[in-house]
Amino acid sequence: RVLFRSGAPNDGLIFSLAPYGGNSKVSKSAPAGTTTVTFTSAELAQMGTSGTAIAVQIMPFKYSTATVGGGTYYFVKETPYTQYAQLQ
Repeated sequence: RVLFRSGAPNDGLIFSLAPYGGNSKVSKSAPAGTTTVTFTSAELAQMGTSGTAIAVQIMPFKYSTATVGGGTYYFVKETPYTQYAQLQ
């Protein structure tokens, strides 16, 4: 279970787990106001074996849109928070 507490307003969150130095990762998105996300053992198994250091990254984001010259543009502001942990 990944916990997140922030007073900053956001439109949503992205939770991501990745093995240190590896190529595979598991991510989940969640709506604004979410404070916990649970990853199943099957999802964690995709990242490798026990004892592997993993990066836990939580990225709250805000977005806005604007129409200019008939085209719609999306502006995204994302702030990643990263912590390393040992997968047991």
